[in-house]
Amino acid sequence: MKNKKIKAFILLTGLSILSFVSCKTKQLPPKNIPVIEETAFIQVTDKSQMSYRGLSCTVTFSDGTIREYKTDDEGKITVKANSDLIIVKIVYDFTGYKRTGGKLLAKEDFKLAKKVKTKLNSKLQEFELNFSPFAGAKTILILDIF
Repeated sequence: MKNKKIKAFILLTGLSILSFVSCKTKQLPPKNIPVIEETAFIQVTDKSQMSYRGLSCTVTFSDGTIREYKTDDEGKITVKANSDLIIVKIVYDFTGYKRTGGKLLAKEDFKLAKKVKTKLNSKLQEFELNFSPFAGAKTILILDIF
């Protein structure tokens, strides 16, 4: 009698385990993370904090996309890009550039400044960046020239 109870218990336990093991849980579909278009600002200035107005530049993104911009009065470009992209390179083109003016930037603007080395006697100034254009991100590049 005792033997039959043990065999029945083992059989029921085995069947229970098999039934649970054979069950498959429903997989959840992967979450779609929405891609948001963000705006970032990049300014360029010289050592004396004067901006470059009307300077041509090229921005390269992490996906290989390249966009052309011209700086405004404050030497600023407004970059709109998807939140999953990173600005990897910016090239300022001084070929034929004549400084027609610019603004003296305020001291507060330079809290996010990054001094960069320029190539002497080169009309193209290229800078490697790893800058993510999250909402309202701002950086200022200070060239080591006047």
